[in-house]
Amino acid sequence: MKCKLLLLFMICVLSGCSNRTLINDMYSYTQSGTDKEVRTAFIILSNIELNDTLVDIMKKDYEKENDTAKKFLYEYLFAKRIQETPYISSFVKNSRANFPILLDNSSHWVSIGSPILELLSIYSTTNDDALGTLLLLSIDADGTNLSIITSSLRGIYKRQPNRLMVMANKMELDINNILLLMENG
Repeated sequence: MKCKLLLLFMICVLSGCSNRTLINDMYSYTQSGTDKEVRTAFIILSNIELNDTLVDIMKKDYEKENDTAKKFLYEYLFAKRIQETPYISSFVKNSRANFPILLDNSSHWVSIGSPILELLSIYSTTNDDALGTLLLLSIDADGTNLSIITSSLRGIYKRQPNRLMVMANKMELDINNILLLMENG
């Protein structure tokens, strides 16, 4: 399927097909395929300009969606691309129920860490729920994802040490272990 996505992209570019056609074709991959293909399509769409018509279609599809993982991917897309408060709030809130998606970089998108986790890390700088989720993720994460998490936590700790410590205490997490992770991560 990776080859199909690349082939589709190349055919559209070489044949001069419009961005609209390419985006609509990419959106069709969010509706079917393996988890890896679906995630790839959502990540790609979150990184390109979307027209209002397609955003309206996506919002309707989001409202009808029953699969919680796919609904979370829509929230990621909307939080990143259109940045409307209800979708950002839903993305942050539902992050706790989607640890496997946050900690798994299972897509054809080439990146060191999960782009979905990276967006949550950005929101953690101002959103306490996102910060709480990062603190919980630090317990289960490893490798690059742990590095992304600890880097974000270090940045928050440098600017707002009390905020991080209060949140860790509120969640009954061992602040010393978190500080050690940040030091080693």
